[in-house]
Amino acid sequence: MPVNSSNASTHTSDTDLLGVLLAKRNTEGLTFGQHRLLLSEVVREVAENIGVRRAGSMGELRTAAYMSSIWQKAGLLTWTDSFDAKTQRIATTMFLALLSVGANVVAVFSLYSALVIASILLVLSVLIQYRDTPLIIGKRKNIPNVIAIRKSPQAPRRRVVMIAPLDTSDVVDRFNRPWQHVVMVTVQGALLLVTLLDTAPLVSLFPLAHLQLGWVLWFCSGYLVVAAIIESYAHRRRITWGAVSHAGALAATARIVDELDGLRHTEVWGVSTGASQTYAGIEDLIQRYPFDPQTTFFVVLSGIGRGTLCYTIPTGSVGGVTDPLLLELATEVRKTAGVDARVSRNPSVIRPLLKRDFRAIEFTCLDEQGYVPLQGLPSDTVEAISLPIVERAVRAVVMMIRALDALN
Repeated sequence: MPVNSSNASTHTSDTDLLGVLLAKRNTEGLTFGQHRLLLSEVVREVAENIGVRRAGSMGELRTAAYMSSIWQKAGLLTWTDSFDAKTQRIATTMFLALLSVGANVVAVFSLYSALVIASILLVLSVLIQYRDTPLIIGKRKNIPNVIAIRKSPQAPRRRVVMIAPLDTSDVVDRFNRPWQHVVMVTVQGALLLVTLLDTAPLVSLFPLAHLQLGWVLWFCSGYLVVAAIIESYAHRRRITWGAVSHAGALAATARIVDELDGLRHTEVWGVSTGASQTYAGIEDLIQRYPFDPQTTFFVVLSGIGRGTLCYTIPTGSVGGVTDPLLLELATEVRKTAGVDARVSRNPSVIRPLLKRDFRAIEFTCLDEQGYVPLQGLPSDTVEAISLPIVERAVRAVVMMIRALDALN
C-alpha cells in the first residue's frame, strides 16, 4: 500500500525553487555523456548481449568490465575492487534425500549397501546440479565491485554513493515466497526425522506397525529423492536475463552519475556491486572505505523498469530506517518525477546499510505486494523494460541529489 507522506516536514524555499527549475529539464531522449550512449543501449547490452549474470560468473565479470568502460569514457576516476565471496548454493533437499535413503537401506539391508546406494545417488545429484559449476559446496569466487568518482570542484561537504547490483537475482518460482521455502524445508526435515525414528516401541504395541511404518518411511524417502531431482533440474534449466533485475538500475545509475556534473559541494560515487544477493559486495565496500555516517548518503537503485516507480519505506525487520533528509527530498520531487512511496518487502542491498545506521534511501519498482515484478523469472527480458520508467528514475534521483547539493 502507498505510504501517506502528508505529514512530511516543511521544505526549504531553496529546495522548492530548485525542484521547479529541475522539473523543466526533461531527461527523456538525452544521450549518455559525450559518447551518445542511450539508456536503451545500456539495458540491451547488459540484459541481452551479456545476459545471465550469476554471482561469480563470466556474465557478471563482463558486466563489470562494461560498466567500467562506460565511466572511463565519461571521464570519471574509475577502478575495480575484487573480493572473495561464497557463491555456490547448498542443495538442502539433495542431502536430506541422501540421508533418508541411506537410513532406510541400513535398516533393511546393511551399512555396505547403504553406502553404495547413497554414493550412486550422490554422483547422480552432483552431475545433474553441478555439471557446469564448481563441485565444492560453498566455494569462494573472486567478485568485482566497480567504482567511479565524479569529484566536486570545491572541497566537498558531503558524498553521495549511487549503488546498483551487477548480478541477476536468483531464479525463483513466482509462488515460492521466502516463507514458503522455510515451510518446505521444515516439512522435509520432519520427514527425515520420521525416517530416523526407532520403530521398536511401536512394533511391540502394534503387530502391523512395522510393515505400515516401513512403507511410510520409504514413501518419505521417495518424496525427498523426487524433490531433489526436480530442484536440481529446475536450477540447471531455468535462467533469468535480469532486465528489470537489474539492467535497468545499472543504466539509470550510469546516466545519473554522468548527469550530476557541476555540483558545488557534493562528491558523487557510482558503484556497481557484485554478489548482491548475499550482500557480499556492499559489505566489502563498507569495510574497505571508512565512509562518514553523517556526511555520506547512499542511494540504492534496483529492480528499475517495470511496475510502480517508488522510493521505499523498509519494513521493521530490516533493522533500520530510511534517512529523514533523503525522505524529505524524495517527497519534494515526488510529484514532479512521478514517483510513489511504498513499503518494500523485497530483499535489497540497502539492508546492511540501514543496519549500520548509514543515511540511505532506495529507488525501485514494486508491485502491489511490495516485490519487484518479474524478479528471478525467465520472462525478465529486455522486452519487459519500460524505458520511460528508467528515465523517470534518472530524473527523480538527479533532482534529489541536486537539491541535496543546494542545501547548506
